[in-house]
Amino acid sequence: MTTTTITLPYEWSGAMTNAWPTDPSPSDSFDMVGWKYSSENTPEKYNVFLKFNYAAMIGKRMSKVVSATLKIQSYVGDTTVNTTIHEVLKPATNNGTWLTYDGSNNWNTPGALGTNVDYNTSQLAAVSFPNINYVWNSIPLSISGLSSVFTNNHALIIFPPATIPESYGRNSLYLNWDTHKPYIEIKYKSSATTGDATIF
Repeated sequence: MTTTTITLPYEWSGAMTNAWPTDPSPSDSFDMVGWKYSSENTPEKYNVFLKFNYAAMIGKRMSKVVSATLKIQSYVGDTTVNTTIHEVLKPATNNGTWLTYDGSNNWNTPGALGTNVDYNTSQLAAVSFPNINYVWNSIPLSISGLSSVFTNNHALIIFPPATIPESYGRNSLYLNWDTHKPYIEIKYKSSATTGDATIF
């Protein structure tokens, strides 16, 4: 089988947090995902959403996708952080906040937590980010889940653990897109097939 590599480049990212519910906190350098305490009794939750350019997939058949891998760099972790990655179901922008998905229109539930309204509960991936500085992570993504992402031009969202850390401190890490932008790598069959769903 002959395959072609298709790279879907980074467009934008944003962090949303209950600590600053109306602040879009966009960053071209890094965003934090996880939990931390600003004071002993005040846990703060950080979700990250990411948008990639899917133009290279227009006209492509999803059944010819052999693999899809999110390439993303992480650093300055306090501990290994278990996360899940999902499709955002709202037309989110990098002006989105904890309360709104585009700076104006509200999420169904703050933090994009409305199940199957704000985000698709079917996981694109589950990943444990290591607490190692400047490490590239290769995260296999669900091919069937990406079909909807591509068709609807949706962003992805990374959720930290649902459980608040018991002790004062952090259970969080930084995702880096300063000099090393994240991207999605698609392995695509070069041979022709028929009768498959096509991305429009």
